[in-house]
Amino acid sequence: MTGRTAVVPGPGPAAGRRLSSTRRTVLLAAATLVALTACSGPRGGLPLNAVSRDAGSCAAVLPLALDSVGHRGTLVAIHPLHRGEADTILRAMGHSPAPRPAHPRQTAPPSHHPANLPKTCVVAYQGAFTAGEVALAPTEHGRYAVVILNVRHPAVRQLVLTDRLPPGV
Repeated sequence: MTGRTAVVPGPGPAAGRRLSSTRRTVLLAAATLVALTACSGPRGGLPLNAVSRDAGSCAAVLPLALDSVGHRGTLVAIHPLHRGEADTILRAMGHSPAPRPAHPRQTAPPSHHPANLPKTCVVAYQGAFTAGEVALAPTEHGRYAVVILNVRHPAVRQLVLTDRLPPGV
């Protein structure tokens, strides 16, 4: 390669031709536009800081979380929680933790639930949530919907609408 041109490799009529710097710029701009368009849908992409490396363990409850907020908002955070973190997050938002349902003790995890699944995950959506729009929080409103979910026995543990995300979400 010499100067500001590139040689197009491979067979075909364009083989050996040089691309001008203007054409290269146009091709690069088009590729960038395609990449940005692919990630710009209503749930096209997440902010880089929203997803932890363990977010995949919470993937099974995402449809339940989306249903619980009435298919509103944009996903902004998802990650598994360790023991006690859900209660800490709820208290930071001024809410009391909901009582946990009683499950019979099992000596071994069920075969369809791998032992490495977290027990609880938090999922947050950003949007304009007004009172009455979200069935699980009919009197609340806010910019964020924070959903605490049980993973091993999929269920919404608690849903809170708030104007700011608490630490840990």
